[in-house]
Order: sequence, then C-alpha cells, then structure tokens
Amino acid sequence: MKMTYTSKQASIETEMILRPLIWYLPPYIFNFLYDSSKKTNNSDFETKDEFQKAREMRIGSILALCMYHWHKTPHYLAIPEQDPPDLYLAEIDISKEDKNIRIMAVEVTVYLADKNSLKDQLIKSGKTPRTHHIYDENTIILVNVGIGLFPNYDELRQYLWTAPLN
Repeated sequence: MKMTYTSKQASIETEMILRPLIWYLPPYIFNFLYDSSKKTNNSDFETKDEFQKAREMRIGSILALCMYHWHKTPHYLAIPEQDPPDLYLAEIDISKEDKNIRIMAVEVTVYLADKNSLKDQLIKSGKTPRTHHIYDENTIILVNVGIGLFPNYDELRQYLWTAPLN
C-alpha cells in the first residue's frame, strides 16, 4: 500500500513511527556536551565539521529551554537521520487531557559575517530555494547570529512568505 502525504507534519510524524528517534531533554544534552568538552579542545568544537551536530544540539537545547519558558510545556529534541532538518523539537502540551504533541522541524544556520544579507546567505546555501517553499508552519529557522551583527529580519520574513514559486 502506497501512502501519500500532503503536509510536512504528516511526513515528520510518519518518520517518527517508521524510524523511532531518541528524544532528549535539554539538561541531558548540556551534561553530555560538558562531559565531551573535557575530551576536546574548545576551538575544535566550535570549528570542526565533526562537531556540527553537537553544536546544533547545543543551540537547539537553548531553543527548547526558551520554548519551555514561554509556553510552560516540556520540549524534547531529536536528531533525524537525514538533513534537513537539523533537529526535531517536540512540544508536549500537558495542560490538556489528551496530552497533545506538536513536532516541529528545526533548521539551524549561522550568520557570523556581514558579507551578504542573511537572506542571501540562506539562498546561497540552499536553505531557502528560490523556486519553491520548503518550510511550513511547523518549521523553525534558528539563526545563530554573531556578536555585533544585525541582520534584516524583515527582509527575510518577507522573502520566506512571498518568494515566487516556479
């Protein structure tokens, strides 16, 4: 039987069922990264490709803690087998009787140099293609912005919601 999905949310939920992921609480991730930091040089952690997933999990953990603070609900993180997305963030609404779970895809990017606009950088990297939308209301684009940089978020927001589709 062939299954067709009309939304990214449905495909995310299907992936969770077909390939169960391990979900982590942010404190566990921070503890793991702290223990791992004793075994490696900090500059290696911040620059080497082999630590990219660990950096994304660190940033995602901060997001999960912020979301917990804002929504007062637990948030868990998982690393998918394929990229994109970089992470999955699960929000569990424990205030309702049926305990709703919302799963969001998280795309992590870094903006550390003011050479291009953030929008241009995302287009160039393929994270926001010109020809089609790859994000929906269940996707978070998380940008790690360098100190002293002030990207034009309005320009990016306008592009993400009004980019021409071919």
